[in-house]
Amino acid sequence: MLNRFRESLQMLVVNHTGFEKSIAETFIELVFGMIELGSVKHKKLAQASDGLVVSSSIRTIERFFANHFVSSHGLGLMIYDLLNLKQYGKLTIILDRTNWMFGVKYINIFVATVVLGNTSVPIALEVFDSNKPTNFADHKAILEQIINLIGIENIKIILADREFVGEDWMRLLYQNKIPFTIRIRDNIYVESDGFRMKARTLIGIMHQKAVCEFKIKLGGMKMRLAATMSHEGEIVVVVAPAYFRGELLKRYKVRWLIELYFKSIKTSGFNIEETHMTDPDRIKALMAVIAVASALAVAAGSLRNQVKKIKLKKHGRPAYSIFTYGLDLLRSILRRKIVAPISLHISPHILTPWPEFLKLLFVFILGHKNVGY
Repeated sequence: MLNRFRESLQMLVVNHTGFEKSIAETFIELVFGMIELGSVKHKKLAQASDGLVVSSSIRTIERFFANHFVSSHGLGLMIYDLLNLKQYGKLTIILDRTNWMFGVKYINIFVATVVLGNTSVPIALEVFDSNKPTNFADHKAILEQIINLIGIENIKIILADREFVGEDWMRLLYQNKIPFTIRIRDNIYVESDGFRMKARTLIGIMHQKAVCEFKIKLGGMKMRLAATMSHEGEIVVVVAPAYFRGELLKRYKVRWLIELYFKSIKTSGFNIEETHMTDPDRIKALMAVIAVASALAVAAGSLRNQVKKIKLKKHGRPAYSIFTYGLDLLRSILRRKIVAPISLHISPHILTPWPEFLKLLFVFILGHKNVGY
């Protein structure tokens, strides 16, 4: 059953990357190796036990990353099909970037993730070899990738931090009627009641937990502005188009899910900062492998949550993210190397929204007798 699932995933990779079957096999071996081992180190992946990255070597892995480019669009198509994003209708998109240094080289990754429950998964990304902030051209390019993948009509809202406040960028979203909630700096000039002033002047003196909201114009665009004081004593100011309904600050909090994703690909999941690669194209291929591994974890976590709900803590929030819930399950199965029976009856409503190749994985999981159900 697991082999059939791996073969189905290999065909998914072939269809959306143009890789030969043998290269797609290496790609999926890397996916399973990263899930089991929680590492991107070539040596660990090459020495994975009992066939994860079977017949591979360090040199094979190095050749894969050196010679095989994965486009952002190809990555998006894999994630779209893997998670059957069509079933969710309109999608919340979060934009952010993460960076670190290896030696004197910057690794700078600009990512767009899609929100699924209490987690998010990348559907587009770009990698740069400098630490410069992203600019309008970068923002426009990744927006075009998102639109090509899911359609402009399926963008529910775009959430972003202060790096994404350029007037040209916001006007692009505004004119295309793409809802957004973006944090701005408090020294940006806005117009209110015919007067032009800094946002902090409009807000005035705020007390912690206080919330205020204003109708403003920003670059001639009619906006709503909401502000509050963070627990650290910092003023948080967000803007959205005037037509957008809903609590702006509550909506903006969802942006935190991309921070959790970055944490999951670093210390909580795959330890991407262990990589010694610095070439942008190689990092992009690595991110594609990690994104597919993340999507599998989210798919497994979604199913597991339907069978056994994630426990809630005293404050009412889930004890685990869907990603962590699924990743822990997949690791426990892969490390035990137990072939599960497949005769278990599965309620049709659980599997109906999922593509055929994921149903193979779900039969494998649900038939497993030692995963805490």
